Amino acid sequence: MENELFYFFSTLAQVLAAIIALVFVFILFKLQNFDKEIAAFCRSFASTLGSNVTSSRTWQNIGSGSLFMDKFLSQDFYDISSLMHTVCNERENDNKNLVQKLKGIANNVSKVEKEKQKLINKIKHLTIVSFFVIVGSLSIIPIVKFINVSYLFTISLMLIFILLLIFILIKVFFILSKSLN
Repeated sequence: MENELFYFFSTLAQVLAAIIALVFVFILFKLQNFDKEIAAFCRSFASTLGSNVTSSRTWQNIGSGSLFMDKFLSQDFYDISSLMHTVCNERENDNKNLVQKLKGIANNVSKVEKEKQKLINKIKHLTIVSFFVIVGSLSIIPIVKFINVSYLFTISLMLIFILLLIFILIKVFFILSKSLN
C-alpha cells in the first residue's frame, strides 16, 4: 500500500503541474492578443488625434498622435484607458464628433483592459490553489511513510485530493473556455 500512495501523490503533483503549464501557454497567447487589441485601439486613437495639439495640459505632455504612439510602444503609459479618457475630457470643447469617436475608442480600451485583468486574477487564484495542492500532495508522502496511519485515513486523504484535482480541472475548463473565445 505504501508504494501505491507514493505513486498516487507524486503523480497527482506532476499531472497538476503539467496542466497548469499547459494553461499558462494558452493564457499567454490570450494576453498577447489583448495587448495587440489595445495597440490597435491606440493606433486608431493616435490617428484620430493627429497633430491637433490643444491647450490641454495632458495633451501638451503627450504631443501629437505619433508621439502618443511612440510613448505607448515604449510603455511609458501605465493605465492607457484613463489617459485616453483624460484627453477626451480635456477636449470637450473641440469638435464633438471627434471627441465622441475618441471616447468610443477609450471605452473599447477600458473593456479590453478589464477583460485582461479578470483573466489575470483568475489565473492568480488557480495558481495559488494548484500550488497548495501540489505542495500538499508532496507533503503527505513523508507523513504517510513515517507515521503509521490507518487505511481509512489514507483513503480519505486520497479522496480529498481527487476532489481538489476535479475542482481545479473544472476551474481550468472554465478559464480556458472563456479565454479561447
